Amino acid sequence: MKSLIKNFQHDSCICVINEYVNGKVYSIRKSSSTLSGIINLRREKEGIDWYNSQKNSDKIQIIEFQIFEKYGYLKFMCTKGYYPLKSYSYKKNFEVIELCLEHYMQVWGPIIEKFPLLSLYPFHGDLSLSGNILIKGVDLLIVDWEHYCFNGAPIGTDLVYLMLEALYFEYEESGKISGDSMRHVNKMILEMLKKKILSPFFCKGYVFKSLLQFIRNNKLIWGNQYNKFIFLTGDSAITKSFITILDFV
Repeated sequence: MKSLIKNFQHDSCICVINEYVNGKVYSIRKSSSTLSGIINLRREKEGIDWYNSQKNSDKIQIIEFQIFEKYGYLKFMCTKGYYPLKSYSYKKNFEVIELCLEHYMQVWGPIIEKFPLLSLYPFHGDLSLSGNILIKGVDLLIVDWEHYCFNGAPIGTDLVYLMLEALYFEYEESGKISGDSMRHVNKMILEMLKKKILSPFFCKGYVFKSLLQFIRNNKLIWGNQYNKFIFLTGDSAITKSFITILDFV
């Protein structure tokens, strides 16, 4: 049995299908018949290969990858025991965000240690609590690598984006950002500086404002999906008031 999970979500030009065996999800298949979608499938395959090369356990197992003239697909195993989060709000995920920092250090740490002076490092491009991070106890798995770029962004960009989006979800949910969340953001930024996983790029001014400028200046990384950055492209009252808060972070 198969079920369609996503169909060109955020203008991705990719269909996502769950494939079942004995009533349980066995594998996930992503496919596209458009040029931009096929490019994203190639990038996801490259991203998964890089990610797996940096991990010692619980790797993403690719079953099949095929690219034809006008069609391509990527099929990989469903990783058992890992589940998406139920809430994406910052204030409800302090421990998960800390786990993300530790996981980032484990995965990106070796390339930072080997090449400490690079201005650009491997970039996931959509590190998010809203589906791209799966949890199993104190372990996590990063999925959805279709925006991957090997020389993509200053170190720490993925983590800064994760925090910004989680703050937006908190603000959208409750109409404010709690003091505890802001203190936790500061704690995370200091920890990233201590572990040398925050580029000087983010230290020239406000951290989140620097991130927004990076995204605006590198729209080609996301192509048609750039419009999914609601805190950049949205014009609602919530979006506008959220952006003003970033002047203080």
